[in-house]
Amino acid sequence: MAYDTDAQDGGGLSRPQGKGSPNGLQPNKTQAHAALGDKAFMRAHTHGRLGSLGRLGRLGSGPERRPSFSVLLYRYLFFTWLFKDVSRGNLLERAAAWRYNRSQAQWLPTYMRRWSCLGLVLIGFGSMLELAWHAPLLSAFFYVPGLLSFPVNTVIGVAWLGLKHWPAP
Repeated sequence: MAYDTDAQDGGGLSRPQGKGSPNGLQPNKTQAHAALGDKAFMRAHTHGRLGSLGRLGRLGSGPERRPSFSVLLYRYLFFTWLFKDVSRGNLLERAAAWRYNRSQAQWLPTYMRRWSCLGLVLIGFGSMLELAWHAPLLSAFFYVPGLLSFPVNTVIGVAWLGLKHWPAP
């Protein structure tokens, strides 16, 4: 089956040429995937956007371009990159951002688990250092960040409850 491509959206599918699809309008994914290949198929079905990863970087400008380790670590520990600013734009844009943020709130318990585990590991490592080496000053370097994970979890929990239960502003 041949396809007519549209140069504006980066070689995406616009309409099938010929028969072979169940409804005569759109090819199924296996036919399109086999005809176009992996990269062209993804480009066709995402309209050239291979995944925006927030304001810290983008994938898709090259096959080998990936976020750096520091960006991945930031995204692993902090959740602000997942959310949109509700204070910008007109009323409809703010409402859309609020709905988007409410849908993204599903990831906040994951961040709470990460911070809880990190805090427990740091406190455990600090207590092991204190008991094994009798070094209270060295163990404080692990106790303090470990204990700071609890206020971080409190903030994440309040944000999660607020996004799930408060009405739109």
